[in-house]
Amino acid sequence: MIVKRLLNRNNILTALIPCLLLVSVLLTWFGYRGLTKITKENGQNFIFQSVQFFSKALELSIENKKEDVNNLIFDDSLINHVYDNLETKTYESHLKHIFQSSNNEVNTIVFLDTSGNITTSYHYDNQQITVMADQDVRQFVDGHFPNNYYSESDGTSTGKAYYIGQDSYMNIYQEVRNDRGEIRGTIIVPVNLQLFFEKFLSDFELSYNGYPVVKNRKMDYIMHPSTERVGQSIVELRQQDSPDADVSDLEQLEAQQLSQQSGKVEFYSYRKTDDNQDKKRRRIGAFQWIDIGDDSWLVMIDADYREVTRDIAEMGFVIATLFVMVIIGCLIALVALKKIQDKEKVEKENQFLKELQARKDELHEKEKKLYEMSKMETIGIVTTTIVHDMNNFLTPIIANAELIAEGYTQEDEQYDDLQEILKAARIGKEMSTNILRFSKNSEETNRQHLYDVSDVIREAVAQVASIIPESINFEVEIEKDLGMTQVERVDIQNLVYNLLKNAYQSNHGEQGKIFITLKKVSQHSLAQFLKRTAYHGKDDMGAVLFEVRDTGTGMSKEIQEQIYEPFFTTKNEDEGTGLGLFVVSSIVKKYDWQIKVASKLGEGTTISVTLPYYTSTPSNS
Repeated sequence: MIVKRLLNRNNILTALIPCLLLVSVLLTWFGYRGLTKITKENGQNFIFQSVQFFSKALELSIENKKEDVNNLIFDDSLINHVYDNLETKTYESHLKHIFQSSNNEVNTIVFLDTSGNITTSYHYDNQQITVMADQDVRQFVDGHFPNNYYSESDGTSTGKAYYIGQDSYMNIYQEVRNDRGEIRGTIIVPVNLQLFFEKFLSDFELSYNGYPVVKNRKMDYIMHPSTERVGQSIVELRQQDSPDADVSDLEQLEAQQLSQQSGKVEFYSYRKTDDNQDKKRRRIGAFQWIDIGDDSWLVMIDADYREVTRDIAEMGFVIATLFVMVIIGCLIALVALKKIQDKEKVEKENQFLKELQARKDELHEKEKKLYEMSKMETIGIVTTTIVHDMNNFLTPIIANAELIAEGYTQEDEQYDDLQEILKAARIGKEMSTNILRFSKNSEETNRQHLYDVSDVIREAVAQVASIIPESINFEVEIEKDLGMTQVERVDIQNLVYNLLKNAYQSNHGEQGKIFITLKKVSQHSLAQFLKRTAYHGKDDMGAVLFEVRDTGTGMSKEIQEQIYEPFFTTKNEDEGTGLGLFVVSSIVKKYDWQIKVASKLGEGTTISVTLPYYTSTPSNS
């Protein structure tokens, strides 16, 4: 009877595995989709912030251009030469300086009289200044110089963007007055917007593989990294590549941009492959309108959707691989159990029943414990849920294997097989338990509590060290019983994780050493710490120094000045986001701790964090 009950229980367990697999797959899928959505929204928020930064920088750069043009009227030698026909010796050198300082964005300056007629114009090419013929200058004046300029001018202004061939231009107008305030004429400085844009882009960096563009109200590109696209809209370019293509998605994109001052977008772009086939690519981005004089420009940045969500896709692959490996292990264990059960059938049933009857009460107690364990709630995010399910798979396997093993001695043939099953199952259970412990992030964890500073840092170091490759050697020296500190446990985990990750990456994945120490600071250092922080005047405070030192490549002084900036990184795009030390710095600022970096190229880096502890238990604890 008991043998049949055991067999029936294992048959039920075998039947439940497909159901558990299906539930786990569904949980993984919905969790993955949720994480992907959050990642996409975060990516769009980052791109929108980049658009705002780029727009502001663009407006400031245009204002600087206007200021440069305004400085022309203060050059008496140039103004007197143009409007009074006075021969001066310095005007040409002043002109050359103006052209050279513009980075080739300006190579023409036009002077008009009060009637709008061309007085003279200068062109700069190959280090030479020449006077231009009127017919060559007309392309910069005709149709662009406002008829009511003198009635509405406020000194320095900009015109609307226009096109000459494949280049886009914008005129900067500067009125010229004499000492009595009377208008003498106007200076026109055409700015090559494409060259201006290329120079501007060289100082702008985006974490994602995207780029900014600028359009006018007609949706034509004014500035674009690809010169051949200037003067055309995204719809026109698509129709040129594929005359029969459906452009409704792109038309909706333009309609949204024309109807909103700013916003976030999601659309599909198309690129020709080597075999002349259209390749559809999903992109996300953001845009904002800015006013440049009387003109309105649309600034837009977009990036590849797959690149933004790449980290989530990689995480999904890792989770799926881990999931498949554990399931394969469970199936192998079940097959082995089935073989053992088949062998048991040929043994004498009476002897087997006598041994099992003696342990009937023990079996009943274990079944009750197993039933209680099976009622554990599924918690956490997708990874934690899956690992928790793995524990539910492994627990009955271990329990039944232990139960069966008690019926054998070391001399029995099946004893070693059972021990192998138990060993594999216990390793799997230990691994899943460690993952659960590291990924746990409950509300209680996120509240500030009093912790032994030695214990909480030692625990965080142990958890993080377990996920760093074995090629990195750790030397850990943490003094015991240093005192109690009030902190959120997750902040300590994030602090330790980012410091150790930074130290590991400085070795570029090669063999290296990481030295971790925690010790009390000297009395002098304690006095300096308390004096400079919010803990000044508290007599019951001490301080400890948490130090992480690596033997990696080190950093230059220039790099050290930027390491706390968000998104700053010297690593490849697939190695880091530039947020690690920014997170560390944010945690230090949150608690008013102190951080110090010492590094030298070729010798490694040491990062030290000073944090307080209570020398006696606070009354409000």
